Amino acid sequence: IPVEIGKLENLKELYLCDNQFTGTIPIKIWKLLKLGRLDLSDNQLTGIPVENLKELNLCDNQLIGTIPAQIRKLLNLGWLDFCNN
Repeated sequence: IPVEIGKLENLKELYLCDNQFTGTIPIKIWKLLKLGRLDLSDNQLTGIPVENLKELNLCDNQLIGTIPAQIRKLLNLGWLDFCNN
C-alpha cells in the first residue's frame, strides 16, 4: 500500500479490497483521523486499526491468532468483519 495515502488528511472512506497487498498496513493510514470506513478485505495484511473507524472490513486477510486487544479502542465502530481468516 503506498504510504502517500497517509497524506490524504480529509479522506473519509478507503476501499483497497482485492489487491493482493501483503505485509503491514502503513502507520500513516492509521493516522487519518477523518477516516470512518476502511475496507482491506481480500489481501494479506496485518496492522492495528485507527481509533475513529466506524466500519472495518478485514475479511480474507489470512489473519492468525486472537483478535487484537486494540479493537477495544474503536469506540465509534458499528460494523466489524473478520470473516474467512
